Amino acid sequence: MKEYEVMKEIINACGGSRGADRSIEEIEVNSLQEYIQKKHPTDYQNAKSEHLENGDVIITLQGTDITYRYVFTEI
Repeated sequence: MKEYEVMKEIINACGGSRGADRSIEEIEVNSLQEYIQKKHPTDYQNAKSEHLENGDVIITLQGTDITYRYVFTEI
């Protein structure tokens, strides 16, 4: 298993929203895809991954009103 620091952002497209809700946690997982699939079992097929040069992985789930973005940094 690998350890990651995860920054989770929930972005609400509603015009009255005050901005993204952010939280940070440490997790230990075998697979980032499994982690996302457990968090979003019905929307998992819409997940898009981006691998940055510094090793971070960004996984985004774009919904109609809400977007979830996870930034994984290996510890």
